[in-house]
Amino acid sequence: MDELDELYFLECPLLKLLLLNGGKTEHVNELFSRRDNKGEFEMLFQELWDQPEKFFEYFRMKPETFEYILEKIEESIIKFSNFRKCILAKQRLAVTISRVK
Repeated sequence: MDELDELYFLECPLLKLLLLNGGKTEHVNELFSRRDNKGEFEMLFQELWDQPEKFFEYFRMKPETFEYILEKIEESIIKFSNFRKCILAKQRLAVTISRVK
């Protein structure tokens, strides 16, 4: 890399930021980055699954019905990304049918 290329990097704010941060930037708030282990789905879903009556109150269906629907539509609602971890199909379905009070 010659001197002219180095000057270009210093003039471009995005490249400068990437160089100063080691090439990585954080686009997710810390609160949301803990979603995988402290989010509502992770904390509540398994407990509801273990209590079919409460699961029915929350989702208005039996756990078996939820699994049946998920099995039928999972391929069409699953997402893939090279840039970030995608929301699971099970989570997408749960959010779509959950009861809002």
